[in-house]
Amino acid sequence: MLILASASPRRRELLTQAGLVFEVHAAHIDEARLPYEAPETYVHRLALEKARAIHARFPDAIVIGADTTVVFQNEIMNKPKDAANAERMRNGMYWSGDLAYRDADGWFWFAGRGGDWLRVDSENLAAGPIERVLVRFADVAAVAVYPVPDPRTGDEVMAALELLPGRVFDPDAFGAFLVEQRDLGTKWTPAFLRVTAALPVTASGKVTKESLRRDGWWRGEDALFRRRWESAGSAPVFDPMAPDDVVARLTELNTHGRSGLVGG
Repeated sequence: MLILASASPRRRELLTQAGLVFEVHAAHIDEARLPYEAPETYVHRLALEKARAIHARFPDAIVIGADTTVVFQNEIMNKPKDAANAERMRNGMYWSGDLAYRDADGWFWFAGRGGDWLRVDSENLAAGPIERVLVRFADVAAVAVYPVPDPRTGDEVMAALELLPGRVFDPDAFGAFLVEQRDLGTKWTPAFLRVTAALPVTASGKVTKESLRRDGWWRGEDALFRRRWESAGSAPVFDPMAPDDVVARLTELNTHGRSGLVGG
């Protein structure tokens, strides 16, 4: 009799693919790491202890003990604590969530975090490249780009602009600036703007977009603007959003069954 001393679905899958007939009996052992124990020694020890624990119960069986751990910079990451942690620890690797791309010259560029993807007109966009263009605007100190729901499908681009001290936002100047940016993608022009004196930041001073996504264009005390086009090839026009504009937009989302994507 062949026994797998592990409840791991992946290990069961591998043995099944190998055409083996086996039973599964999980070994419940103390998996705490010993002080100064190297990662390789740690997993070898756990695999052996699992096999011994099951072999004591089934002395006539062939027992397979196995263990896997994720190591980052010689530190064991341990088992996932929740679904978000499990998403970062996949296939024996640690997924940081950072997005990057390589340009034609072979340089790698940071493009944002995993949550910074936008789906605009069936095209995937990363927030980082858009932010690097918008932050060139002379009156802006910092920019955060994030998705808000399109009334019918996918996302629209929204940008929060933190102004430099003493500056006043000029929507016409911003529209003219966008036309001059030759590396601004055709889908990158923000559909909505939030103009603020300070972007939200974490305790370590990094910009956080969670509250920005939650507030979208439908909530908050900051000045909000919505883009429109007067004619093909012209500069985008950014009009202030009045309460009636917000209500009309929410109604449009509801009409297409997408009101659930708007934060409460």
